Amino acid sequence: MEHRKRIAILDESRDFRLALERTLSDKGYLIRISTADADLVLDVIRKKETDLLITDILLFGTDGTEFVRDAITASDVQRPKILVCSLIKEPTIIEELFGYGVSDYIHKLSPVSNIVSHVERLCPLTEEICRSENSDNLQKLEKTVTSLLLSLGIPIKLKGFYY
Repeated sequence: MEHRKRIAILDESRDFRLALERTLSDKGYLIRISTADADLVLDVIRKKETDLLITDILLFGTDGTEFVRDAITASDVQRPKILVCSLIKEPTIIEELFGYGVSDYIHKLSPVSNIVSHVERLCPLTEEICRSENSDNLQKLEKTVTSLLLSLGIPIKLKGFYY
């Protein structure tokens, strides 16, 4: 079985990181790191522990374009794909990023569903992983519904058993 696709998220906005973490985890991705610390993300990339980097280029204390260049050169063999998700709309900066080897760019104010679509295109999950994740989610839902019905005192029949 193929490993779950590993994602690193670098962004100053904690809320943005959390929204991406939740959404991508629910889809079956493994969030390897989610932080505002560029050095920590570079360490993960150097250890070849990520398949996709989602990064802003507006970073406190770090030049985002230099970070992207460093991320691309940090791993000789297994270079992660890079999705830049930023408020920057300046065409010359975006062209510079693509010149470094960035895989894709999306405006940060795009809906999370659009960002996820870019992630899925760059780093698709295998069907086996998707089925496994859906099965786990179904089991969690089944347990939650069963607990709720039992707490309300409603008798239920589930998988041939009465509760």
